Amino acid sequence: MKIKSKDFSFRKGESRDIPQLESCRINSIKNCKIYSKKQINIWINSKPNWEELIPKTIVSVTENHISGFVISGDKFLDYLYVEPNYQRHGLGNKLVSLVETTNMKCDCNPYSEKILIKRGWKFLSENTKEKSGERFNNKWYKFEKIENPPIKK
Repeated sequence: MKIKSKDFSFRKGESRDIPQLESCRINSIKNCKIYSKKQINIWINSKPNWEELIPKTIVSVTENHISGFVISGDKFLDYLYVEPNYQRHGLGNKLVSLVETTNMKCDCNPYSEKILIKRGWKFLSENTKEKSGERFNNKWYKFEKIENPPIKK
């Protein structure tokens, strides 16, 4: 599938998007090859409070379908998910570019880490978490400059 950046449009998330957001989140998690089946199930079952997060959500739409999304506040990039069919086409990079602000931090996994490094985020520290007896090796990153202004919310 040949995908170009012009194939994506971006908008604020809406409550009606929740089923597609959850589907995108689950599909993305299932595609993470570095995690065990137990880790994937733990991650999938850690369901977000969508109603609370929708006002902080920007979605990417491709052919009337949500292809990815990012959720952030003023100080933290909280969630970044891209449907597996749309990964490795610059979509995650674009979503991050729409929300990053100076001094924003992100507790990320190795998949998101690649995007943050590419965008110039600085490594702060390791962040190993334990949930339901499983270890998750994340890292803290910080964005120290603005390359592209964020979308006004």
